[in-house]
Amino acid sequence: MPIVVGLGGGVDSVEATLELLRDPIALRYLREGAVMMAQTGHEWPDTADDLEQVLFPRLAEARVRTIQVARRGLRKRDGVVILDDTDRPNTCYIRPTPGRWYFTLGREMLLGGTIPQLSGARTCSQRSKGTPLDEVREQQVTRGRRYLHLVGFEVREARRIARDQRYDTDLRCGWYPLAEQGKDRAACLAGIRDKTGRTWSGKSACSFCPFSLTGPTGRTRTLDRFERFPEEGALPLAMEEVAVRLNPAQGLAGMDKRTRTGIRLLTLMAARPALAPILAEHQARLERIRWAVYLVQRAVLTPTNVPRRIVALHTGNRAEMQAQLDQLARHAQVDEIGGVRRVWRRRRGPALPTAEEFYVAAPFIGAEKHRPGFWRMWGRTQ
Repeated sequence: MPIVVGLGGGVDSVEATLELLRDPIALRYLREGAVMMAQTGHEWPDTADDLEQVLFPRLAEARVRTIQVARRGLRKRDGVVILDDTDRPNTCYIRPTPGRWYFTLGREMLLGGTIPQLSGARTCSQRSKGTPLDEVREQQVTRGRRYLHLVGFEVREARRIARDQRYDTDLRCGWYPLAEQGKDRAACLAGIRDKTGRTWSGKSACSFCPFSLTGPTGRTRTLDRFERFPEEGALPLAMEEVAVRLNPAQGLAGMDKRTRTGIRLLTLMAARPALAPILAEHQARLERIRWAVYLVQRAVLTPTNVPRRIVALHTGNRAEMQAQLDQLARHAQVDEIGGVRRVWRRRRGPALPTAEEFYVAAPFIGAEKHRPGFWRMWGRTQ
C-alpha cells in the first residue's frame, strides 16, 4: 500500500519522514506514494532553510517523489498550483515568485479584513493546505488506490488524531507513527538531532499564526524570530490593523477576557525595543496608503454566527478620513479603545439575535464586502 506523507515542515512530520527513509520496507512503499507539502506563502525562512539543508537532500538521495502545492485563487474553483513535483527536491517555495505565483493566505486575510481565529475549526489551514493537498493527492498520486496517509501528530495530540480519523475512507487510512511510538516534540527534536546533527530552528507556522502568540513561550519565540527576520513583520501588522479597526475583539495574540478586546501583536512588539524599526515602518506605511471611513454592520445571530457587512462611505488619506469620522461623531455616541475611535449607530443588545453598527476609519480594503444572504440574516435582527 503506498504511503503518502503530509509534510507540515515542523519537527514532527520531519522526524516521521526521516524514520521512513531509514526503513527499507517503508521506503519502498513511500516511493509508490509521495511526500506532499502545501504552501501558504508565509512560512518562516528558517523553516525553509532547515528543510532545504536537512530533509530535501535525503529525499533526493532516496529518490522520493516530493510535491509542493498551493492555491491558485481565493475560491476552490480557481484550482491548485503544483509548485514542484520531483524526486530531486532542493527548494522550498515558501514565497510566490514570478515563475511560481500562487494565492497566499495573507492576501486572503488582508482583503477580507480579518485574521486567523483561535476558536472553532482551523478553516485557514483547511483552505490553504487541506483542500489543495486533497485534490492533487487524489488526482496525481493515489488515483483510486488505497493508501496510508502519514500525519505527524505526536503522542500528546490524541484529539487531533481522533479528528483526523474522521476523514478515513475506503481508500484513505490515517497513520500516526509518532503517537504509536510514544514520541512527543522533545523526542522528535532529539531524533532529528541524532540523525542529522542539526538542531531544528523553530516551529513551522505562518508569521501571523495566532497559535504561536497565545502563551509566554510562544510569544517570546515569535518575537525573537521577528528580530531575526524583520521583513516578516509588515504583513501581520497590516492585517491586524484592519481587523482590529473593524472588530475590537480581534488581535493576533488572543483576547483579553476581562475587557473582551483583542491582544495585539503591535502591543507585544512595542514592549521590545529591538522591534522599534518594524513598528516605525508600519506607521509610515499607514500614512502612505489609502484609507476609508467604513460603516460596519454586524448581525449577531448566535455566538459563532456573526455575518458582517462593510461599506466604504469616503476614501482618502489617513488624516482626511479621521476628519470625516470626526464629523460623524458630532451627534453620535463615540468610544475609543486601543487608540481606535468608533462612532456608534447601534450597539448590540443582551438577547439574540441582535446587531451592531458603527463607523470607523481603516485602511481601504474594498468598496463593499459581505457574504451572500447577509440582508436576509440582517433582517432577523430588526
